[in-house]
Amino acid sequence: MRRTQKTSSWSRAIAVVALVFAAPALSGCGSTLWPTDEPYNPGVGVNNRVGSVNVLNALVVSGTPGSGTFIATLVNRDSTNADQLLSVDIEGMTVGGGVNPALPPSSSLNLAAAVGGVVVTGDPKLLKAGRFISVRLTFAQADPVTIKVPIVTNKGPYADLAPSAAPTS
Repeated sequence: MRRTQKTSSWSRAIAVVALVFAAPALSGCGSTLWPTDEPYNPGVGVNNRVGSVNVLNALVVSGTPGSGTFIATLVNRDSTNADQLLSVDIEGMTVGGGVNPALPPSSSLNLAAAVGGVVVTGDPKLLKAGRFISVRLTFAQADPVTIKVPIVTNKGPYADLAPSAAPTS
């Protein structure tokens, strides 16, 4: 009888030790990839985190082929110097001018909220939802940023950012 109790106690001890070591692996905590340590962008747009001005969630919202609105959030990572967006250029497209918002030190600016975005017009075959276009942003202090951005339809969270196509009868 004692032998059974000792064997039973020994088996329980081994099971407890195995469970203690297996728990982290089974819960995912033993992974070498820590998702909370990596930047995560749940948005549709693309990011450029190089240089002193980060360009986040950049995209073009289009209601009709041939026209759209460029939007992004600009983050000035420099804690002492202000910066300013001087221009937005898209090869082969006409880009609305006069949008030169200032970026105070350690600040962010959402182009959609601050200035309604930057109007873009061009070839309807190139400027339509589902495509990507190359956008170059030039700043007063920071190095220029060139980024390929998606073109999305003005639906859901982007419904108010670009006029939709006129209804046909």
